[in-house]
Amino acid sequence: EKPPPIIPLIDTAKRLRAVPTFTIVDGNGVPFHTYDKDSAGGFGYFFTDYVSATYVLEDAQKAFAKAKSAEKDDGEENDDGRGSIGDDGAGSVPDAWGAARIVTLPLDVVLQLSVRKSKSVATNGKGK
Repeated sequence: EKPPPIIPLIDTAKRLRAVPTFTIVDGNGVPFHTYDKDSAGGFGYFFTDYVSATYVLEDAQKAFAKAKSAEKDDGEENDDGRGSIGDDGAGSVPDAWGAARIVTLPLDVVLQLSVRKSKSVATNGKGK
């Protein structure tokens, strides 16, 4: 049997609530994440330093602008006005980076998000 924590979890959560972290979100407040095809998992990013979050956001916005510019220079803009990305250039560049911003989250919330497992399962087109 597992022994109880030395410091009660409620006390630990209260202490962690005072520690700010930063994350990059889209215009709707949804955190950006990456997807790993091998593990079929999404990974969100949280920063303990605002400068690091700013660096990543600026770098992503520059890459977004470059993809949009290159796409427009090719004269192959998609019908919806978005650019293209991917190895073959067939993927659409989402406009989410245009409204992206950095928000603050308390560390206790970040830890809850990091240990929570998704209960949804992709069906990959099964049943169609």
